[in-house]
Amino acid sequence: MSQKNSIKARSFVAFTIDFFISFIVFSFIVSIITHKKGSAGLSIAGNGAYAVFVLMYAYFFIFDKYLHGTIGKRLIVFPRKK
Repeated sequence: MSQKNSIKARSFVAFTIDFFISFIVFSFIVSIITHKKGSAGLSIAGNGAYAVFVLMYAYFFIFDKYLHGTIGKRLIVFPRKK
């Protein structure tokens, strides 16, 4: 596998890890704050769903810009920006 394809693959894996971690954590937090519970447990809908995606966007922006990498990038040892 070439260097460019390897970086793309690692980037995709890092994004997937970050997406699921942030979605689960922020969904849990928003559902607890809004006190919404569905038949299968915690539930987010409407404004809660918007809040989750805003928090996820903020997570990606803040971690990449100010902390030089997200949790997923650090887990798979992705090269950091300098």
